[in-house]
Amino acid sequence: MKKKLLSMILAVTMVSGIMAVPAAAEDGETKTIGAIYWSLNNNFMVFLKENVEAQAEALGYETIAMDSESNTETELNNVEDLISRDVDAVILVPMDSDGSSNAVKLLNDAGIPVITADRTTTEGDVITSIATDNYAGGQKAGEFAIEQLEGKGKVAILRGTLGTNLETERYSGFVDALEGTDIEIAAEQSADFDRTKAFNTIENILQADPDIQLVYAENDEMCLGVAKALESANRKDIKVIGFDGAQETLEAIKDGTVTGTVFQQFALIGKTSVDIIDKVFKGDTDDIENPMAIECDFASAENIDEFLK
Repeated sequence: MKKKLLSMILAVTMVSGIMAVPAAAEDGETKTIGAIYWSLNNNFMVFLKENVEAQAEALGYETIAMDSESNTETELNNVEDLISRDVDAVILVPMDSDGSSNAVKLLNDAGIPVITADRTTTEGDVITSIATDNYAGGQKAGEFAIEQLEGKGKVAILRGTLGTNLETERYSGFVDALEGTDIEIAAEQSADFDRTKAFNTIENILQADPDIQLVYAENDEMCLGVAKALESANRKDIKVIGFDGAQETLEAIKDGTVTGTVFQQFALIGKTSVDIIDKVFKGDTDDIENPMAIECDFASAENIDEFLK
């Protein structure tokens, strides 16, 4: 089911940026927001963290950042740590849609409001889940692939961590876009959203089928790993599409080593996550929609200067 983009998101973000006032609990202490990221080795998680902390500071809240280090057990330990530290709310970037449900349930049992960002969980009660419209992003990548290949050819898909909703959506959006064309998905394999794994995975795929003409990587970390592998193999003929809009990828599009990438508004996701928590603290939750989808764009050589900082 398609999610609706809320115009309210932009409005809340702009208003909260103007009205930055200290936010204190009833006992006079500043409220604290715990934020758990699936991996701070991922550039986009670091970027999300920076935007969460900037907006929290602007609104007068303290933050505690936790790194799950790509491990669901660590994620649960982080939740227990935040509960013991009596945080007032939690922003969770789940490790896994099913596995991370236990983390949400722990927070529910502790009476701590939680929202999920970037990914969702299948169980547990959240105020909202805010993320990029990943299916639409996958479609944009697929439509761009069709243009690049003129509707025919062989593609490989490097999938992210299987079992996460965003991976499923980025995959299905891309595959659905290719329906009715003469483009063949010649190979698909998970590289867990990891750059090094992507480097090795695409090497193996190309050894098995050197006729691949385009690679769709479901995040920019994998995209950059693919680009490095293709550079090492002197395969300038293969086009590469990513998903994120990381600065390093945008620069790679500018220099021609990456063909294009889906551009996520991670700054907006980070700011809006804190704005929603702010509304929860103030008891103003009637207009919070669950889930919330943020539109994405597409960066290529034709428009790259619009995206580069």
